[in-house]
Amino acid sequence: MPDRIYSVGSTSTSCTFGNLIEFVHQDILSKFPAKFFKDEVVSTTMAFRQIKKYKDNSMVEFVKKEKPRLLIRPNYEVGDDSIPFRDTPLTMNVYSNPGGMSRHSILPFIQDSHRGYSVGYRLNRDRLSFDITIQVETLTKQLDTYKALENTIGFSRPYQLETSLETVIPFQMVDYISKIINKPLDIGKPITIPPILQYLQTHSNYPVTYKIRNSTSKPEFFIYYGVPIRVIYDDLTIDDGSRKGMTDDAYTITFKVTTEFNHPGAFILIGSEISALNDMEFDLTIQDEDDSTFIPIYTIDRILEDKDNYFEGFKIYTSTIVKTEKENEGKDDFCDLEEMIEVDYIRILRRYNASRIPSDILFRFQVFKNKTQLTEDLDYTIDFNQMKLAIHNSDPNATYRIIVFQNKIRCNEELENEMVLATKDKNYKDLYTPYDDNHGLTGYDHFFKDKNGLQVMTRPTNKDPKNK
Repeated sequence: MPDRIYSVGSTSTSCTFGNLIEFVHQDILSKFPAKFFKDEVVSTTMAFRQIKKYKDNSMVEFVKKEKPRLLIRPNYEVGDDSIPFRDTPLTMNVYSNPGGMSRHSILPFIQDSHRGYSVGYRLNRDRLSFDITIQVETLTKQLDTYKALENTIGFSRPYQLETSLETVIPFQMVDYISKIINKPLDIGKPITIPPILQYLQTHSNYPVTYKIRNSTSKPEFFIYYGVPIRVIYDDLTIDDGSRKGMTDDAYTITFKVTTEFNHPGAFILIGSEISALNDMEFDLTIQDEDDSTFIPIYTIDRILEDKDNYFEGFKIYTSTIVKTEKENEGKDDFCDLEEMIEVDYIRILRRYNASRIPSDILFRFQVFKNKTQLTEDLDYTIDFNQMKLAIHNSDPNATYRIIVFQNKIRCNEELENEMVLATKDKNYKDLYTPYDDNHGLTGYDHFFKDKNGLQVMTRPTNKDPKNK
């Protein structure tokens, strides 16, 4: 039986564009001294230049803030045929037919010949521009800032930057895949998420990341990819300033940043005879966004390929994105480890914890706030009793990224131990004794070292477990 297109799922454009705005935000900040801006405002409403005039209260709120301040407002240019590669075989649906999408425009993503299906994606090329406003408090500072920008930025001269982006895989597509591999996804049960995530990471041509759900969103799976971004700064101008009473109030500098980039626009599930989906008709799935806003997501460039971030003996197990809740700003916000780690390993972690054996023999964690790596016990803590990671002093405007490293060899050994114990009249904890009674955990201090040659089998804080 010839292959059939089972499903076409459109990605969340708002997430992709939210990813781009953080790229532009960081590129602008890189051109100023650290902490130059007292306030930064990123508009979360998209302005469609050919549909409506930009309207929101960003400027009203903006003028109330301490200076210097930065305002970034995105604009999407609809149907612009001047975008390079827009109407070429690379990005258009060539040889299309009424029943679906042409195979000639599909690029590979997942291939599982054993189960008789594959997933590809259609490439989109889009242009996203940004209106940038900088306000300073004096005429002198306005002129100095203007001349600094004029001299250090090649205005009207396009250049290319290599970076990494993340695009949402349609949730319905992930749900179909979970049925094909007989690991049904249930968002109400966190333990069903790690198996499908590990499967996607194993069979994908690209790294797959995951955004942990909170009360205001659903879980999202992302394709993580490197991409060149064409960038051009232009339209640098200044105004005459404004006064409040007899004193200077605000002097404004404006310019425009335009980006052009490739990204997956739709995902296509193709198969021969997939029994799990036999009762499914061809469908076109889209993200069910409930408003006109987007959520900026900061993607750390090439972090998943950076070998310097690996612990010796450990490999990256998963990468999870976290956006904390607005109502918890400045407070603790919590993430469920059961959404990151498979249930078999969670069970072993619980047993290690009960026996007071340090869990970092099995798993290590790195947590980032945007591009800044956080410190355990200061910025975040992990409770293996509750299987929760607590982010302290949480910031809902930041992107937190949790990278989990696994000692695969040790984890497999523990799974084998469990299989052996299942056939014997022994309890798991008989294999281990509390730390107080077992100071010499065999292999604990000697088998693994970090990249600097230091022993890493002790906890990162180097605290004695007895003093926790």
